[in-house]
Amino acid sequence: MKKLRDFIKEAEVKKIAIGHFNISDWAAAKAIFEVAKELSVRGGPAFGGSLPVIIGTSEGEADFLGRKQIVAFVRSLREEYFSGGDEFPVFLNADHIHSLEKVKAAVAAGYDAILFDGGKLPFEENIKATKEVVEYVRSVNPEILVEGE
Repeated sequence: MKKLRDFIKEAEVKKIAIGHFNISDWAAAKAIFEVAKELSVRGGPAFGGSLPVIIGTSEGEADFLGRKQIVAFVRSLREEYFSGGDEFPVFLNADHIHSLEKVKAAVAAGYDAILFDGGKLPFEENIKATKEVVEYVRSVNPEILVEGE
């Protein structure tokens, strides 16, 4: 399966968007897969294959559903909805994570992207914390996208 980074670069070149939807239950995740598959079958998206989608979970949603459980569920749906011998391109984003501890949990669980949110910290502390998060994520798995806010 193509990496999220590749889909984002392609979207930028083509000036199109990739949908990002936060979930708080399993039904929402399955609905996202259903719609993405239907849209992929209908018109052939601009990506020339299955429509990529990003599923996000906030800290609270991930705490409630369980990070490892979310990753396992999405992986099983990727396989169930596969097209053309490849996994279905649905990616997981840990959305607005406020601590390195929770970032580490998301990385260990297998998320594809991390949004670290240090926006409530004083500016210099935010920069320091964001740098620490980026360095950690890149040291563990450079394929994971990481951004700061």
